[in-house]
Amino acid sequence: MLVTLIVPFEAWACRCKEPTLYTAYARANAVAMVQVKEVITLTDGVVRVTGETLQSWKSDVPQSFHVFTGDDCMYALERNSIYLLYLTRGKGDDFGTYRCRGNRHESEAADSLLWLTRYGKRSAIMPAQPAHQ
Repeated sequence: MLVTLIVPFEAWACRCKEPTLYTAYARANAVAMVQVKEVITLTDGVVRVTGETLQSWKSDVPQSFHVFTGDDCMYALERNSIYLLYLTRGKGDDFGTYRCRGNRHESEAADSLLWLTRYGKRSAIMPAQPAHQ
């Protein structure tokens, strides 16, 4: 006898628990307050965000850089909004982030910012590099 099991797609969605502020900071390569300038969905479903750094902690972050997010744990970012992002370093000046990393819209980031002010290590915002011709 053949039995077919039908599972709704939502059952495969990202499931995770938000980390404590300490854990989010410890796991991140850098933490930054970022203003989103551009959001582009690439052909493979990955989203590339261009952001401008307003403040940074833990390690130096470029003034302008790309953040990649996607798959079922995509952290949705909106153009012209400001977010506190817990970042994982990628290639060059690129970073990645996802849900359940501690990320917050600026309107929900007060507790995180207080924690970062008290316990985080402020870092430099690196000036934009001139484009190579």
